[in-house]
Amino acid sequence: MRENAPTTWRALLLGLSVGVASIVGTLYAQGPDPARLAAAKQMLAYSGGVKQFEDSISLMFDDLAANFAAMAPGKEEEVKEIVKGLAPRFKPRLAEVWDEIATLYAKELSKEDLDALAAFYKSPLGHKLVDTQTKTMREVIQAGQQWGMQVGVEIDAEARKELEKRGIALQ
Repeated sequence: MRENAPTTWRALLLGLSVGVASIVGTLYAQGPDPARLAAAKQMLAYSGGVKQFEDSISLMFDDLAANFAAMAPGKEEEVKEIVKGLAPRFKPRLAEVWDEIATLYAKELSKEDLDALAAFYKSPLGHKLVDTQTKTMREVIQAGQQWGMQVGVEIDAEARKELEKRGIALQ
């Protein structure tokens, strides 16, 4: 599964980027109320979402470093150092995606809803949820990737059977 990690991350980020870009383009034209936008940013901060995304970026760099290191025998440490050294250049760009995500929430939820969510995330149960999500993030990502690959293989096999039944040959 490791050899597919860069492709999986690229596909995930490409899909996320395309989806967010298409939605946000419309939203920027309309622009949410600044108070709602501020409430959305606050809710995201308390929800742990910002930290989870930061952790995801770190995991991406770790996986990329490990994959590149495996492709450069004898140079593993140097490769890891180079790839991980790029992280500080990209982490500041997280603000770009958080502004976009906050805009999405601000468009869909009222200021009162966003304030209530922030209050929940500040509560003991909210803290427990955030801590649990943080601890299980890598496993959740791996489970999703594994499930996606398994289901993808099954869908491929079933689609090929159905196409073959109908006389459609794939080249």
